[in-house]
Amino acid sequence: MRLGRQRAQRHAGRIKARQDGGRRLHLLQRDRLRLLALERQAMDLWRQGNPDGFLAISDPGITFFHSTVETRLVGLEAVKALYVGYRGRPLFDRYEMADPKVVAAGGTAVLTYVLVTWND
Repeated sequence: MRLGRQRAQRHAGRIKARQDGGRRLHLLQRDRLRLLALERQAMDLWRQGNPDGFLAISDPGITFFHSTVETRLVGLEAVKALYVGYRGRPLFDRYEMADPKVVAAGGTAVLTYVLVTWND
């Protein structure tokens, strides 16, 4: 399941929100499913110790925060540097993306979920 930057950008470019009364934006169901599929592909690679899926779908100007780092990281290069220490190390055997939600505002869609992992 290789996920290249161009492929991720093509998918992201196809995701469109429609306006409702000029105030709220709603993603179509197929676009929500497309976002979830991109995230699952990245998680499947990460499960094998390969962070490339996440790096491929990350914006160069990413702001990254996580409980494993003391301060937020700004920029894709900083995130790549963090991931070097995890490459080749599967962090979990199975996972679930519980309670996924996609919210659109302006030209941006945000996916949130609770990541549940297991080590067998």
